[in-house]
Amino acid sequence: MSDDDSLLAALASDGSAQFASQVDGGWSSTMAAARTQPTSDTCALGHVEVVGAYTARGVITLTDGTSVTVRQGMSKFDLKRIFDTSKTLLNTASNNVTNNANYTGGVNDGADYNTRAQIFGNIEISGSSDRLLLPMIALDSGANGHTAGVTTHVIDNTDFDVAVGAETNIGSGFANTVSGDNLNDIEGALVASNVSEVYTSGSESTFFEITFPTKYRHIISGRYSGNGAVYEAPFHTDGSVQYGLSLFDNQENSAPVEVTSLCIVSPCTVSTTPGEFLIHEVNYEMISGSSTWNPESGWFNFALSANGGTDSQGYTWPVSEGVPTIGYAHYYNSTGSVTAPLTR
Repeated sequence: MSDDDSLLAALASDGSAQFASQVDGGWSSTMAAARTQPTSDTCALGHVEVVGAYTARGVITLTDGTSVTVRQGMSKFDLKRIFDTSKTLLNTASNNVTNNANYTGGVNDGADYNTRAQIFGNIEISGSSDRLLLPMIALDSGANGHTAGVTTHVIDNTDFDVAVGAETNIGSGFANTVSGDNLNDIEGALVASNVSEVYTSGSESTFFEITFPTKYRHIISGRYSGNGAVYEAPFHTDGSVQYGLSLFDNQENSAPVEVTSLCIVSPCTVSTTPGEFLIHEVNYEMISGSSTWNPESGWFNFALSANGGTDSQGYTWPVSEGVPTIGYAHYYNSTGSVTAPLTR
């Protein structure tokens, strides 16, 4: 339930819109068409990608020749009129749009873009038994090894636009180059060789969800079609990532750790070497100490190794660099047969 008027609650066939703040009690999913979950679909968790394509301010000229002034508290109907304007028109010299080749409002377009396009947020997923808070990753423009040290912008294509209902491959079309692909820049920002989180035991259980959001861009031939898809570096040919897991208590003592991989999101393939590789795009791992050593609290570390080689983007992955990843921990309390939320 939400009364945030940035949410489009309903869109009629004639194009008229209704926003959350216009709905008594706020917008809820009951306003949308009911979605029947197939019995074979166990996708309960995953990752969300948010693409910030441009920002606008001042007076914006629209397709019909009228204009809208961007200001605090502006009508969301006017905001939607900007969204419905083509990027070609938004990029004309008369419009005040960041990432517009004609815009010179800042020191340069890149500096102004970094100043104005700042994104922050959290995603909360709650159920009857627990709650999960996910940080939303906002990528910063800049230079990294994947771009040969050249400063680039995550979205540097003035014509880039998002078509609602169409698939948007991460990085594809983001760059204002012949290839039009900024996957290297995104992967350079997300790459990690180690991912760590807090550990608890006793009545509490610790799960770790670790995702590889760029994995589906590294299929050598075609889209994913189940077992048999062939991946490229930094992933192994079956799409897996080699890992090592260490568990520590609060005094930095360590001992053997157990991990159980649960596949609750698709694609659920089979690892060729279980226990040593993370095989899924979204991996849900149950972390626990051994029967003789299980600290009440501490921390754990996932070490990730890339499959060395050169990918289709032209970047050569060293094994030690790791892979592009986002991870977070999920904790819950169990009381008898009832799972109670863990407040943190």
